[in-house]
Amino acid sequence: MRDFAYVARDRVSRKHMCHVFRCDTPARTIANTLRDICKKIMIERSLQQNLNKPLDTGSGGGGGGSRLTRPTNLPTENRRTHRHPQIITTAQSFPTPMEEPKKVMRVQYVGVLQVERPSGMEVINTAIQRVVEANPPPWRNVSVAVAPSTVTITNADDGKQIAECRVRFLSFLGIGSDVKHCAFIMHTAQDQFIAHVFFCEPSTGALCKTIEAACKLRYQKCLDAHPGVGRGGRGAGTPRTISATLRSVLGTITGRKARSAES
Repeated sequence: MRDFAYVARDRVSRKHMCHVFRCDTPARTIANTLRDICKKIMIERSLQQNLNKPLDTGSGGGGGGSRLTRPTNLPTENRRTHRHPQIITTAQSFPTPMEEPKKVMRVQYVGVLQVERPSGMEVINTAIQRVVEANPPPWRNVSVAVAPSTVTITNADDGKQIAECRVRFLSFLGIGSDVKHCAFIMHTAQDQFIAHVFFCEPSTGALCKTIEAACKLRYQKCLDAHPGVGRGGRGAGTPRTISATLRSVLGTITGRKARSAES
């Protein structure tokens, strides 16, 4: 099939128009590419809304960071250049990297525990139970800063960093039997699996949803970096594993929210 069409709203008339094309290449390829671009935009928009949305935890609240705009081109005004046959120098400095957007939440850190497996709700519930029994309240007040690439846990009292977790190594995330407890599992460089356990009132749903958004964006970036992987090409096994893990993580959160609403 070489016929392709999409519907978009016209900027002038504000009416929805259907644009139809006859393609020299298979239309499915163009449709899939457009779908992936739209999906990426929606995921980034969802993450931005999650990071900028105010949070009400019921026990001290939290704060969020504003999204900073990264420069898309080099400034050209008032730039002094010195040309040499093989050297070109610029007096104006190169733009400095911008800080990642992040959302900071105030929760309580129950503790950490090494687990045997990288995923599974039974692993999460067992880890939460064992950590809570080993570390009775009161628990430490911490700030959890969630960015697209990292989840940073910092002691709220003295500002010391407890852990910095790379989102790419997060293998599972889940809410416990009590919705006030949640945990996520990290795969360490020593090939071990570590579960970080948190407590938040009235529930840990907001924390999990924010980490979920970061996982979605990270996964989409992996697909963008390897466009041929995961669609039957060479090395497709790894993205399918990542995709299955992400689906299990997001399904766990969705299922837990549904059961909580029913009760």
